[in-house]
Amino acid sequence: MGGRSRIGSETRTRTRNGSISSIASSYRVPQYGSTPRFRPPEPKWKGLTMDAAKWTFTSSELQGLVSQSIRQSAESSSIRLLHPTVLNNELPAEISHLQAERTDLTTRYKVLTRKRNALLGNLSSQSELREESHDTSGTSTRTVEELGTACATLDTLAEDLLSNAEQIAQLTSLREIHSYSALAMALRKLNGSFVKQVADNQKLRDRINALEAEKEEAWKQAESVANDFDALAEQVPEDVLPESAKSVPLSRRVSRRKSRYGAETQLRSSSSTRNQRFSASSGNAASLSARSTYYGESSVPPVPPIPRARGARLGIVTNHSSMRDDLSTHENSAMYHAQQELYDMLGISTSRARRHRSFSGGRDSPSVPPTPPGEESDSAVFVRPKRPSSLPGSASLNDMYDSASADVRLLLLAGLSFTDPSHSNTPFCRRWAS
Repeated sequence: MGGRSRIGSETRTRTRNGSISSIASSYRVPQYGSTPRFRPPEPKWKGLTMDAAKWTFTSSELQGLVSQSIRQSAESSSIRLLHPTVLNNELPAEISHLQAERTDLTTRYKVLTRKRNALLGNLSSQSELREESHDTSGTSTRTVEELGTACATLDTLAEDLLSNAEQIAQLTSLREIHSYSALAMALRKLNGSFVKQVADNQKLRDRINALEAEKEEAWKQAESVANDFDALAEQVPEDVLPESAKSVPLSRRVSRRKSRYGAETQLRSSSSTRNQRFSASSGNAASLSARSTYYGESSVPPVPPIPRARGARLGIVTNHSSMRDDLSTHENSAMYHAQQELYDMLGISTSRARRHRSFSGGRDSPSVPPTPPGEESDSAVFVRPKRPSSLPGSASLNDMYDSASADVRLLLLAGLSFTDPSHSNTPFCRRWAS
């Protein structure tokens, strides 16, 4: 009876008090904090894009921002550059490693946070049960030890997370400073090139101004010489001067040439194609056709070169055989060009001259081809054909050549004096006039 009563009393006591697990399950575990998410907060200020900045800021504000950045980048002490190997290989690898470590630390921190919250809930439940049942077991002590270990681990993880975030921020800032420094160096180089180019442009402007002043001075001197020539031309008999010189004064022609020269200068500066064409036409002095085309715009015809030898004779050549004898030197070549120019001035074509030469060239040797001026014949010995007996004698031909030469000398003297007044008082012109 005694044993039954003792068992029954224990059963009644357990039924009244309940088990530890059932009592712990009946209590709700309190929440001591949510799991951290590790989401960075959004910044309070955001940068504007270029289009948004243009619409938001005024021109003066944008100019101030740009000027401030340029002044800051101009300081050499703010430049920090990295080695290409560090920038392209080591720095990205280190940033990737730190980001992976941060992910692992974040996961561990979240797990330990949940464990800490669970331990705090268990410790609270156990303390309530101990007060009701007067339990002196070591369950609460173990829970407190586990809770302390979890808190210490959480502190270590928090420190590691802070260090990891700081390292990532430093590496990111280092890369941005490198880009900023490289742009600053490029800007300094561009600024130096710009300053040098401005100095060169200023020198060129000064040179252009000096050349313009020299050009104006030259035109003034040309006008002064033209006025002097007009004054001298009034003292010359009218039968000596050509009709064009009587009608238009030289000073007016010089002014016309000056205005035309200014217009051509503007056209050359605006069109490079016309500049090349003008240079090619003016540079080809050896071609008489190009010279005739260029001087055709002016009212003054070009003057052919005149030989400077005192004993030179101006003769009109009518066949190729005599031309080869007379054009063996430079003076005879100049006379040949003068003859061609005279043909052009008189309106006589070279085909008519060739037809006249056919009468006397019919008896020439067909084996000897005509030689152009300035070139030597291929044959070593040249046999001069005999003059036909039907032509007049040598004395008559000489008289005819002298009269023709006198007329040509007069024409050339008038053209030379009309075109270049500075040559009118030279000994050469006085000799031809005599």
